[in-house]
Amino acid sequence: SGAYAENKSRMVRLAEYSRDCLKQLRAETGIAYDERTQGTLQLFRTQKQVDAAYKDIQVLKADGVPFEVLDPAGCVAAEPGLAPNLGKIAGGLRLPGDETGDCFKFTRSLAAMAVGLGVEFRFGTRIKGLVHDGARVLGVDAGNGLISADACLVAMGSYSPQLVKPLGIDLPIY
Repeated sequence: SGAYAENKSRMVRLAEYSRDCLKQLRAETGIAYDERTQGTLQLFRTQKQVDAAYKDIQVLKADGVPFEVLDPAGCVAAEPGLAPNLGKIAGGLRLPGDETGDCFKFTRSLAAMAVGLGVEFRFGTRIKGLVHDGARVLGVDAGNGLISADACLVAMGSYSPQLVKPLGIDLPIY
Protein backbone atom coordinates (compact mmCIF):
# COMPACT_ATOMS: atom_id res chain seq x y z
CA SER A 1 0.00 0.00 0.00
CA GLY A 2 2.99 2.32 0.50
CA ALA A 3 4.03 1.97 -3.14
CA TYR A 4 0.41 2.51 -4.21
CA ALA A 5 0.17 5.76 -2.24
CA GLU A 6 3.52 7.01 -3.55
CA ASN A 7 2.66 6.26 -7.20
CA LYS A 8 -0.88 7.60 -6.86
CA SER A 9 0.50 10.80 -5.34
CA ARG A 10 2.90 11.20 -8.26
CA MET A 11 0.03 10.74 -10.73
CA VAL A 12 -2.14 13.23 -8.86
CA ARG A 13 0.60 15.87 -8.79
CA LEU A 14 1.27 15.32 -12.50
CA ALA A 15 -2.45 15.61 -13.29
CA GLU A 16 -2.76 18.82 -11.27
CA TYR A 17 0.31 20.30 -12.99
CA SER A 18 -1.01 19.24 -16.39
CA ARG A 19 -4.38 20.87 -15.72
CA ASP A 20 -2.68 24.09 -14.65
CA CYS A 21 -0.58 24.09 -17.85
CA LEU A 22 -3.74 23.51 -19.88
CA LYS A 23 -5.40 26.53 -18.27
CA GLN A 24 -2.35 28.62 -19.11
CA LEU A 25 -2.34 27.33 -22.71
CA ARG A 26 -6.02 28.18 -23.05
CA ALA A 27 -5.43 31.68 -21.70
CA GLU A 28 -2.43 32.31 -23.99
CA THR A 29 -3.82 30.84 -27.21
CA GLY A 30 -7.60 30.88 -26.93
CA ILE A 31 -7.67 27.22 -27.99
CA ALA A 32 -11.24 25.87 -27.93
CA TYR A 33 -12.17 22.20 -27.68
CA ASP A 34 -15.63 22.12 -26.08
CA GLU A 35 -13.91 22.30 -22.72
CA ARG A 36 -15.97 21.65 -19.65
CA THR A 37 -14.57 22.99 -16.41
CA GLN A 38 -17.21 21.76 -13.98
CA GLY A 39 -15.22 18.93 -12.44
CA THR A 40 -15.57 15.18 -12.86
CA LEU A 41 -17.58 12.58 -11.00
CA GLN A 42 -16.47 9.02 -10.39
CA LEU A 43 -19.42 6.76 -9.62
CA PHE A 44 -19.41 3.67 -7.43
CA ARG A 45 -22.03 0.95 -7.83
CA THR A 46 -21.17 -0.98 -4.66
CA GLN A 47 -20.26 -0.14 -1.08
CA LYS A 48 -17.06 -2.12 -1.59
CA GLN A 49 -16.02 0.37 -4.29
CA VAL A 50 -16.91 3.30 -2.01
CA ASP A 51 -14.77 1.80 0.75
CA ALA A 52 -11.87 1.15 -1.65
CA ALA A 53 -11.86 4.85 -2.61
CA TYR A 54 -10.52 5.60 0.89
CA LYS A 55 -6.93 5.02 -0.33
CA ASP A 56 -7.38 7.54 -3.14
CA ILE A 57 -9.01 10.04 -0.78
CA GLN A 58 -6.00 9.88 1.55
CA VAL A 59 -3.73 10.76 -1.38
CA LEU A 60 -6.00 13.62 -2.45
CA LYS A 61 -5.96 15.00 1.09
CA ALA A 62 -2.17 14.69 1.37
CA ASP A 63 -1.68 16.53 -1.94
CA GLY A 64 -4.24 19.24 -1.15
CA VAL A 65 -6.56 18.35 -4.04
CA PRO A 66 -10.18 19.51 -3.52
CA PHE A 67 -12.71 16.66 -3.55
CA GLU A 68 -16.21 15.76 -2.41
CA VAL A 69 -17.40 12.35 -1.24
CA LEU A 70 -21.03 12.05 -2.32
CA ASP A 71 -23.88 9.78 -1.35
CA PRO A 72 -26.27 8.67 -4.13
CA ALA A 73 -28.45 11.78 -3.77
CA GLY A 74 -25.33 13.97 -3.93
CA CYS A 75 -24.30 12.24 -7.17
CA VAL A 76 -27.69 13.06 -8.69
CA ALA A 77 -27.43 16.67 -7.45
CA ALA A 78 -24.06 16.96 -9.19
CA GLU A 79 -25.30 15.23 -12.37
CA PRO A 80 -29.13 15.32 -12.66
CA GLY A 81 -29.07 12.95 -15.65
CA LEU A 82 -28.28 10.13 -13.19
CA ALA A 83 -31.70 10.39 -11.51
CA PRO A 84 -33.25 7.42 -13.39
CA ASN A 85 -30.38 5.24 -12.10
CA LEU A 86 -30.33 6.42 -8.49
CA GLY A 87 -30.91 2.89 -7.19
CA LYS A 88 -27.78 1.63 -8.97
CA ILE A 89 -25.43 4.17 -7.34
CA ALA A 90 -23.72 3.54 -4.00
CA GLY A 91 -21.81 6.83 -3.95
CA GLY A 92 -19.31 8.96 -5.76
CA LEU A 93 -16.13 10.96 -5.65
CA ARG A 94 -16.29 14.41 -7.26
CA LEU A 95 -13.18 16.37 -8.18
CA PRO A 96 -14.44 19.94 -8.78
CA GLY A 97 -11.12 21.13 -10.23
CA ASP A 98 -11.00 18.53 -13.00
CA GLU A 99 -11.69 19.44 -16.61
CA THR A 100 -12.60 17.58 -19.75
CA GLY A 101 -13.15 18.33 -23.41
CA ASP A 102 -13.10 17.02 -26.96
CA CYS A 103 -9.64 15.46 -27.40
CA PHE A 104 -9.96 15.32 -31.18
CA LYS A 105 -10.75 19.05 -31.43
CA PHE A 106 -7.97 19.85 -28.97
CA THR A 107 -5.26 17.92 -30.80
CA ARG A 108 -6.37 19.18 -34.22
CA SER A 109 -6.33 22.79 -33.01
CA LEU A 110 -3.00 22.34 -31.24
CA ALA A 111 -1.47 20.76 -34.35
CA ALA A 112 -2.71 23.65 -36.51
CA MET A 113 -1.14 26.12 -34.09
CA ALA A 114 2.12 24.18 -34.16
CA VAL A 115 2.18 24.19 -37.97
CA GLY A 116 1.63 27.94 -37.85
CA LEU A 117 4.77 28.19 -35.72
CA GLY A 118 6.82 26.13 -38.20
CA VAL A 119 6.39 22.58 -36.91
CA GLU A 120 6.42 19.90 -39.60
CA PHE A 121 4.47 16.69 -38.95
CA ARG A 122 5.61 13.57 -40.82
CA PHE A 123 2.80 11.08 -40.48
CA GLY A 124 3.42 7.50 -41.58
CA THR A 125 7.17 7.80 -41.05
CA ARG A 126 8.73 4.70 -39.53
CA ILE A 127 11.34 5.49 -36.89
CA LYS A 128 14.29 3.12 -36.66
CA GLY A 129 16.01 4.83 -33.75
CA LEU A 130 17.36 7.98 -32.20
CA VAL A 131 20.73 9.28 -33.37
CA HIS A 132 22.93 10.67 -30.60
CA ASP A 133 26.52 11.71 -29.96
CA GLY A 134 26.68 10.21 -26.47
CA ALA A 135 25.68 13.46 -24.80
CA ARG A 136 22.50 14.46 -26.61
CA VAL A 137 20.02 13.34 -29.23
CA LEU A 138 20.77 14.79 -32.66
CA GLY A 139 17.73 13.51 -34.49
CA VAL A 140 15.81 10.51 -35.71
CA ASP A 141 16.85 7.70 -38.04
CA ALA A 142 13.85 7.23 -40.30
CA GLY A 143 15.58 4.70 -42.55
CA ASN A 144 16.37 7.14 -45.34
CA GLY A 145 18.73 9.42 -43.46
CA LEU A 146 18.84 11.58 -40.41
CA ILE A 147 15.97 13.88 -39.57
CA SER A 148 17.84 16.37 -37.43
CA ALA A 149 16.18 18.31 -34.65
CA ASP A 150 16.97 20.72 -31.86
CA ALA A 151 14.82 18.60 -29.57
CA CYS A 152 13.01 15.27 -29.76
CA LEU A 153 9.86 14.33 -27.91
CA VAL A 154 9.28 10.62 -27.39
CA ALA A 155 5.52 10.01 -27.15
CA MET A 156 5.09 6.44 -28.32
CA GLY A 157 3.29 4.99 -25.33
CA SER A 158 4.37 1.44 -24.55
CA TYR A 159 6.85 1.52 -27.47
CA SER A 160 8.85 4.38 -25.89
CA PRO A 161 11.09 2.21 -23.65
CA GLN A 162 12.53 0.22 -26.55
CA LEU A 163 13.31 3.44 -28.46
CA VAL A 164 15.24 5.08 -25.60
CA LYS A 165 16.87 1.95 -24.15
CA PRO A 166 19.98 2.31 -26.40
CA LEU A 167 20.48 5.71 -24.75
CA GLY A 168 20.65 4.07 -21.32
CA ILE A 169 17.21 5.30 -20.33
CA ASP A 170 14.93 2.81 -18.59
CA LEU A 171 11.34 4.03 -18.80
CA PRO A 172 8.85 2.24 -16.52
CA ILE A 173 6.10 2.19 -19.17
CA TYR A 174 4.24 -1.00 -19.99
